Amino acid sequence: MLYVRTDSENGVITFTPINNDNVYIHCSKCGFMEKVDDLLDFVEELGEANLEAKAFDICKECFEKECRREEAYLEQQKNREIQR
Repeated sequence: MLYVRTDSENGVITFTPINNDNVYIHCSKCGFMEKVDDLLDFVEELGEANLEAKAFDICKECFEKECRREEAYLEQQKNREIQR
């Protein structure tokens, strides 16, 4: 079993087992704590990615907003190039 080690301010060390029921993503954009439904699938998605990657610091809703914003920006750039 895998555990997460937590060191409290008063020096108490706690080990918490990692399982499918206690893994969450804290969204850096909206602050929402989103539950990771399947830990193994999530780890598989990470693959060789850096665990500090921004894509894994945001909830699904904010990720989708970012994707829509990026798609709109790319479409806008494409339209500008066509007009030239």
